[in-house]
Amino acid sequence: MITAGKAPPNTNSGKTFVTDPLLTGKNESIGTVKLQFVGIKARRFIVSKVVQLAKFMKKGVAKVEYKSIEQSIKTRDLNSGDLISINQHCADVEKQVPTLFGVTPAVLDYVIFCHQEESLWPFSNSDTLKNLFDELFNTTKFTNSYEAMKEESKQLTKEIKELQIRLSGLEAMRMRVITENKERLLKMYSSAKLCEKLPPLREKLKQLESG
Repeated sequence: MITAGKAPPNTNSGKTFVTDPLLTGKNESIGTVKLQFVGIKARRFIVSKVVQLAKFMKKGVAKVEYKSIEQSIKTRDLNSGDLISINQHCADVEKQVPTLFGVTPAVLDYVIFCHQEESLWPFSNSDTLKNLFDELFNTTKFTNSYEAMKEESKQLTKEIKELQIRLSGLEAMRMRVITENKERLLKMYSSAKLCEKLPPLREKLKQLESG
């Protein structure tokens, strides 16, 4: 309950884990669970969880609602030695506890703190076993990452092909521009050569006309 954030099995999602206020005549019942452990880097932590079972009326019928109202992680300050709280948000605590243990939530739930009523999971059917092993070894995360990488690789390959086509087009355009510039330069050179020959020809023409 503290480590994996789950209510014990067969407790109706935690409702029968706390004293029923309908039996005591009170409006609510408060339950507290605490766990002290030595986590990573040999630091000692105290995790506490306070849950509430509150009575309410629905269509004239008394019902109860179960919820977690407070969670905290405490440890000793490395400098002063005082007991300090490092986290008080319920969702963050449930994520942080496995990290402090240095294992995944699945390992805590199915191996280290496996409830006796769920301890026979290794004898489950093949589909259930596959899902459990996926959780234990994070294969789902690996598979999702692999699929994402494969999809990204496919997209990059497509973009590379498109860039190669554009590059081929630009290369053809470059060669066409070079050829056109060469032809233009040759025409200009021919025109220049022709202009150089014109004055002597004009001079010869004048001599013939005067002779």
